[in-house]
Amino acid sequence: MSELLKLLQAKYKTGLYTHDTIPSLERVSTGISTLDASLGGGLPLGRIIEIFGPESAGKSSICLTIAREAVRREETVLYVDLEKTISAESLEMYDLQTENFVVARPNYGEQAIDLAIDAAVAGCQLIIVDTVAMLLPKSVQDKFESDSEARDVAGPAAMINRLKNKITDHIEYNKSVLVFVNQIRDNLSNMHGGISTPGGHALKHMCSIRIRITHAVKKQDQPGRITSQVKIEKNKTFTPGLGCEIPIDSGLVQCTEALILAAVDLGLITKKGAWLYLDPRSGIDLEDSKLGQGITKASYFLDEHPNIKETLQNKVVDSFIKVVPVNV
Repeated sequence: MSELLKLLQAKYKTGLYTHDTIPSLERVSTGISTLDASLGGGLPLGRIIEIFGPESAGKSSICLTIAREAVRREETVLYVDLEKTISAESLEMYDLQTENFVVARPNYGEQAIDLAIDAAVAGCQLIIVDTVAMLLPKSVQDKFESDSEARDVAGPAAMINRLKNKITDHIEYNKSVLVFVNQIRDNLSNMHGGISTPGGHALKHMCSIRIRITHAVKKQDQPGRITSQVKIEKNKTFTPGLGCEIPIDSGLVQCTEALILAAVDLGLITKKGAWLYLDPRSGIDLEDSKLGQGITKASYFLDEHPNIKETLQNKVVDSFIKVVPVNV
């Protein structure tokens, strides 16, 4: 033991680590292979994540997909529904009709934070707060009750700043993942324009990962279909600045289609005309490497063969991570 460590331990007792005692980083899958790859292998446990972007970009759809994957692992999920948008139909669409998925609708911001912390202490692995813009402190809510013209733009930011140490300590200690869903707003206080997000700088600093999601409608897309453009703007656990595309059709994330597109880019699936084939580099040995004619039929094939799909997902994530330099 070094003299420095002896000196510090004699005074501080806890909170000191060396290379052989500091906890290693654990990750869990989002259920979207391209997003897992861009994050460095999935969402890190014990960390806080912010997913932000304009309206109708696919934020809630991606969050519900992440929740579905956690439920499939038999983990519990708390969805703090401040916007009150979760319905029985949306639970059915995402196959979340289970006791492991709990929806909470708190009355004010501090109650939402307490719910998230209590859930983490109880062993909940994934907590989603949707959305930061509705995370108003009780004092602000009470002010609005008596005066509809009252204003307090900095309310959520001040509350998060006040509680940030409490939040981060409990999330890290209990190895939960806390996801804040946020919106992009016009920055009216800046004479040059630009955009801002509710929650202020406290939320940005508190988050280990910030994921920006925008959307585009491609020429070949049918009505009701968008392609979410994902960029990891901040990542303290892997290389930042990476991104991917996630197709969303009628509100549902097309996870298998995203997997196939990524596998084609990495050379794990080859295209011959309209047909898709497993490449030998995929390491998957099949008598017939043919997946199907077109991406839709190939998606059906993988969904009907979950073992092949899981192997391909792992190959996509591993292959992507190997070619990306780690810059944390």
